[in-house]
Amino acid sequence: TDLISNSTVAYSATPGSFANSVTIGTYKDDVNNLGQHQVIVAGLLPSTAYYFKVTSAGSNGASSSSTNGGNGYIVQTSPGPTVTALPTVSGITNTGGTVTWETSVDANSAVFFTSNTAFTSFASSSDISTYATSHSITLSNLSTSTQYFYYIRSTDQENNTVYDYNVVNGVAQYYSFVTANDTTVPTFAGF
Repeated sequence: TDLISNSTVAYSATPGSFANSVTIGTYKDDVNNLGQHQVIVAGLLPSTAYYFKVTSAGSNGASSSSTNGGNGYIVQTSPGPTVTALPTVSGITNTGGTVTWETSVDANSAVFFTSNTAFTSFASSSDISTYATSHSITLSNLSTSTQYFYYIRSTDQENNTVYDYNVVNGVAQYYSFVTANDTTVPTFAGF
């Protein structure tokens, strides 16, 4: 856009119907962001055509929309896996934990993680040789008592990929967990 404005993407699998929407309500005003809008639309079905319109509204309430002059812009989602059970972390220790999730079809597994709250550098741990619907990746050599942010990726044998960034209201929030800080020394009893 040419003015400071928010962003809304309305969409549906029906031409001209925009029953679902995601709005990012921030107004950006700097050299890098004026005119730049990014809205993440999550939860779409694979192998499906979606029709969408974009709307931007300024702080004065004036808005403008575009549907590409018809039933909406068309986006065809790729075939492939969907995440059927959201990622969780178990077995958390001082230096690690195990991330598990499930997909709709056999796919490999990768977890990208960071303790950097700017989300600028992610390390990864993956198993690209095993294809399954249940996924489990153990993260190790992490720092004690530290919050880690992560997202997952699974790719099927036809090279179709799904990512799960924990999208909330069109923005990647990432999943997170905190490593333990167990300083208890084991004791021996019963000799």
